[in-house]
Amino acid sequence: MNKVLLLVLAGISIGILIHGIRMRLKGTGSRHWSRARGVIKESFVDTSVNTGLNDPNSVSYFAAVTYSYRVGGREFTGKQVTFGDHGTPRLAHANAILARYPEGREIDVHFDPDRPSFSVLEKSPGANWMVIMAGAWFTAVSIFFLLRK
Repeated sequence: MNKVLLLVLAGISIGILIHGIRMRLKGTGSRHWSRARGVIKESFVDTSVNTGLNDPNSVSYFAAVTYSYRVGGREFTGKQVTFGDHGTPRLAHANAILARYPEGREIDVHFDPDRPSFSVLEKSPGANWMVIMAGAWFTAVSIFFLLRK
């Protein structure tokens, strides 16, 4: 296999692995965050068209939610519903998220007490273990082939 291709694969795999670990850490760290009352300001389905080779012109749906909350007399705005939510090919999934957060609804906002501008609506473990495992597996395979004579 071409060394340049293997280096590119290793770089992408390491990026996926790091992203998965970061999302997992953020998600587990949010379990101990403070809570404030907030209100949903905007709630709609956003779309993105995939232009990749595997599935050109497929659509991903995102639950776009904007909310505001106050901490220590200061107002903040957030857009993060949960960690690791990167859209879905199923419109019904995005609509199910939006059904929980209609405009005007009062909600609990979980925020980092050390950085109150960093918030999330749903505390979750973050990235799926499959993302981390896939990143680790592809990293290991690409390094194995790079080091092989």
